[in-house]
Amino acid sequence: MSAVTTTDSATTTAATSTSATTTDFTTLFRLKGGWSSAWKISAAFAVLGLAGAGAGYAVAPHRFAFSYLFAFIVAVTIGLGAIFFVLIQHLSTAGWSITVRRSSEFFMTGVFILPILFLPIIPSMHALYPWLEHAGQPAAHGEQGAEHGAVAHGAAEEEAPAAEIEVLPPPDATAWTGNEEALHHDHHQLVEGKSWFLSEGKWYASSFLALALWCLLAWRLFSLSVQQDHTKDVTPTRKLQSFSPGATFIFALSLTLAVFQWVMSLEPSWYSTIYGVYLFAGCAVSAFAIVIVVTNSWRNAGLTGNTINLFHMHDLGKMMFGFIVFWAYIGFSQFMLIWYASIPEETTFFHQRWELSGWRAVSLMLPIAHFALPFLMLLSRNAKRKLPILAFGAGWILVMHVVDIYWLVLPYESATKFAPSWIDFTCLFGVVGAFLTVVFFQMSRYSLVAVGDPRIGRAMRFHGA
Repeated sequence: MSAVTTTDSATTTAATSTSATTTDFTTLFRLKGGWSSAWKISAAFAVLGLAGAGAGYAVAPHRFAFSYLFAFIVAVTIGLGAIFFVLIQHLSTAGWSITVRRSSEFFMTGVFILPILFLPIIPSMHALYPWLEHAGQPAAHGEQGAEHGAVAHGAAEEEAPAAEIEVLPPPDATAWTGNEEALHHDHHQLVEGKSWFLSEGKWYASSFLALALWCLLAWRLFSLSVQQDHTKDVTPTRKLQSFSPGATFIFALSLTLAVFQWVMSLEPSWYSTIYGVYLFAGCAVSAFAIVIVVTNSWRNAGLTGNTINLFHMHDLGKMMFGFIVFWAYIGFSQFMLIWYASIPEETTFFHQRWELSGWRAVSLMLPIAHFALPFLMLLSRNAKRKLPILAFGAGWILVMHVVDIYWLVLPYESATKFAPSWIDFTCLFGVVGAFLTVVFFQMSRYSLVAVGDPRIGRAMRFHGA
């Protein structure tokens, strides 16, 4: 049943009267000043970053593979988190979020460039995914090639038939007391059991299918929203509400599939049934954080007039706070269940991030800096209504989200220690810069507020608890 009906006459009348007083809403809320050049600045960062990433590929192709995948996943999580934000607004027929929804719609359009940004990952497949060797693919790791699972990607190995490859202990196996079974577990047999899913053909098919679906979802959600800016018709709102339930199912399935293929299969012998949920939580947290940062900046610059008030920002803060708790809950649940069961092929994930030099500090830092500190900072109702504190907390959470993705991807690159590289930063600046270029360019073309939504009057009068 549509939530936008003729019974909502009060809201519709208010929106109509508001539109009548300001006849050209679509040009009223536009980028001005430094914001209008934001896409050019991000484009410069993208060009310089991608040039540096290309240099990194030339001097250290193995490191480039992991650094670029890390940067790509950061961009993916922000784009998908924005899609999720928009979908839940339409699913719940929310009226309060009309004036802040457009910022997430802009970040949602960043997924349009993801298929292009995905292309450099293809030549690096064999450096990233050791299961390709088990599917009959040649080992392309070069001097840094490695068997994975029990051995990190950075350890070298000599070419040998699959049946003759010796299963070696992990790099710091002597410290892994109490888990001797894992040292002798048949890694290759585990990977073979997943061959129905882990194959080059399925990797290509699922990757491009997911990218195509995300672009389709973003295009449909965005095009109907900006179309309504001019028509002021209720029909796009009804279409979006009808489209969202099926789109949410597609979103969840494609996200899980892509996460398993791109990130979880870096360690093909590892099992976790909630890994997709963990990445989803990161998507939601990053999206709410970046929407708060950008929306607050618009508000401070006077770009949105009085359409966004303190109560909108407070509710965005509550949602970000809720999802940071959800992220911590999923992360702890995954760790606790794996620790309690102590199944060898599951514990390797945490051993990899505990025994290798330097990664233990990152593993300890994440629950403190990514959860405990933001939790305490934003727990108070007053803190979420003090916008400088809220914006700082959102920026902090966004940085910690990037660290979290780094923690998921980069341990597989080195077999010995935590060793950040300049290639990590050039790839991050290049990929995220290209993503933001699309986002900021869209901002320069359309209204910053969904002025055509029939519930905008209700949103402008919103006062939360």
